[in-house]
Amino acid sequence: IVARLGSNNNASVDFRLFDQNNYWTSPASFSFGNSRQVVVPLDYSANSDGVPLNTKHIYIAGFWSNGSNPFVIDTVFLSNSSEYDAPIVVVSNKSGVWINSFEGIHYKEHAGPSAGIPLMVLGDMLQSDVLIAASNHFEISLTEDEGYEQTLFLAHQNGFVPNTEVFVRLKEGLERKSYSGALTISTEGFAAKNVSLAGFVDYPVGIDNISGRGNDVVSVEFFTLSGQKLNNEWLPKGVVIERKRMSDGSIVTSKSIVK
Repeated sequence: IVARLGSNNNASVDFRLFDQNNYWTSPASFSFGNSRQVVVPLDYSANSDGVPLNTKHIYIAGFWSNGSNPFVIDTVFLSNSSEYDAPIVVVSNKSGVWINSFEGIHYKEHAGPSAGIPLMVLGDMLQSDVLIAASNHFEISLTEDEGYEQTLFLAHQNGFVPNTEVFVRLKEGLERKSYSGALTISTEGFAAKNVSLAGFVDYPVGIDNISGRGNDVVSVEFFTLSGQKLNNEWLPKGVVIERKRMSDGSIVTSKSIVK
């Protein structure tokens, strides 16, 4: 889908698609930014929760703005023209949900490296191979137990890289503290995508420290009762679902009341 504005974007205009017949569900949203046109690759679109868009059932398509200024809609149309082809790179977890971050990568001190955690990378309409680079303290491989490096390439065939499993882990020999970094995924003609990484090296377990430091909260997320993810900086009043990711990799879910 190609959507065009007939005026400058002075109102933070987005083009939005909903695969449910409810405007208050999570849409796939595409910002115009400083442009008057957005190109929506339907086969590679996901809603704001990272769930791939069900393109067989598009119930609502529309424009959203912050209401501060008027804007003009020019046209919206479907096209299979190569004029609108642009490189696509999709990063998802094993469940197929698009991701922008990995958290909780860890090991006990003197017991590294961490286990390799898988993510999936897909590319289409490519002009060159896909380069994946890990920042300091992290490393990547195409196999779970060996071959870890700072960078790797995914070779394309006729512009396509099928869904490929890539493992990321925290390097061995690190001191006991938290670490952050990113995977940078790039290819010719594509704005590089960063997947943020967070991990830590925990207290060792031994005769002087049998249980380590315990199970700490690594991150907290909030959801509506229907499962829609909420912005942690603004929560609606009422009952919400609180999901805590713990340092041992477990997830604790409970109900909370926002007053």
